[in-house]
Amino acid sequence: MKKCVAVFGAGLSGQSVAKLAQSEGHTVTVFDENTECRNNFTQSNVSCFDDFIFSPGFSKNHPWRVLLSGHDSLYGELGYAAERWKGKVFAVTGTNGKTTVTRLLEAVLRASGEEAYAVGNIGLPFSDLVNSKANHVDAIAVCEISSFQAEMTKGLSLEGLIWTNFAEDHLDRYENMEDYFQSKFALFSCLKKSATVCISEDLLAFKAADFWRSHGAKIVKVDRDLPEWVEGSSVFQSYPHLYNFNLVCGFIEALGLKGVDVVSLANDFELDEHRLSKIFEKGGLKIWEDSKSTNLHSVLGAMRGMKGKVIWIGGGVSKNTDISKFTNSLAPLVDSVVVYGAVGEALNEAFLNLGTHSIYYPQLADAIQASVRLSEEQNEVNILFSPGFASFDQFDSYSDRGNFFQKTIFSLLKG
Repeated sequence: MKKCVAVFGAGLSGQSVAKLAQSEGHTVTVFDENTECRNNFTQSNVSCFDDFIFSPGFSKNHPWRVLLSGHDSLYGELGYAAERWKGKVFAVTGTNGKTTVTRLLEAVLRASGEEAYAVGNIGLPFSDLVNSKANHVDAIAVCEISSFQAEMTKGLSLEGLIWTNFAEDHLDRYENMEDYFQSKFALFSCLKKSATVCISEDLLAFKAADFWRSHGAKIVKVDRDLPEWVEGSSVFQSYPHLYNFNLVCGFIEALGLKGVDVVSLANDFELDEHRLSKIFEKGGLKIWEDSKSTNLHSVLGAMRGMKGKVIWIGGGVSKNTDISKFTNSLAPLVDSVVVYGAVGEALNEAFLNLGTHSIYYPQLADAIQASVRLSEEQNEVNILFSPGFASFDQFDSYSDRGNFFQKTIFSLLKG
């Protein structure tokens, strides 16, 4: 039956789901406040449409979502796509580590002979996959799901779920940590009866083991000691990546998947750009880039992999982060900090009050230059760019921020 469909958001996922609905013969209208699309949606428009699909950029308090709250045909992009997907869906969520787990699980499934595709928050909209020849009963969608995407679950049905960890983030969107937790926990309502569920033991810090077991979850132990099989060049030689490997192993074991050389896959695995990686080493200087880092947990994870002195470069836009908790957690792990951007002054003051050597610059370029000067005074030192905050005060994305860091610091080193 031909329908009239309203899509909210003209970004990547909004455009993708609009094309999917159009491919089914539906009439689609895209609403977006910041483009040339229709930018006004009121009560009088509701009766004009049969289905309503939101891209994840719209918070639950947005007037358009409030207006449609409780409507029977209210979808998120993922749910609308999943309802039309013929194969299985394995979901990956968590505060950090989602992309690494999603890509490694995709690689393991493919090595076992399965037809698997990484989609969702990883960059490829699920709707694009659904609207392709890959949409058949033998295919598996390995779907990275953010808390924003998990807020609307209609249509989403899961054969499996991995939850990597849970830590403070997005408190500019959620009222508190429990509200943030519940946004992700909504995925449990999408699980099929036979679904395989694995969570990191890190989540026991937020909910007790009995809570997770009562919901059918297997708790995966996260090793602190480096396994013998890990090669020196492997990304899984340090925290937090080793934890992600443990989770994937626990999940495929629970699936009953055998005969895959997971160790070789892990040793050959390469991270996406701008995840924690060492980009330079000479003499006693090591430089690490981790522009994807946008919260305290990710910064702590990066620092736990450091050996020797650490000069931390951080800053950006706060998402209602608890600055006192942030600085108190990092201060014992760093020798110097160079902070910048919208949150930089607050960080600088807090670090100085703790007696930590701290310097503030409004612009990232100046902060990078200062970190190089500081490193020249040290024999063995790490420069760690793991910002801990969003990039949007000075950059369009964490990728732009990471590219800028690399270009700037290499130009300084050559100079």
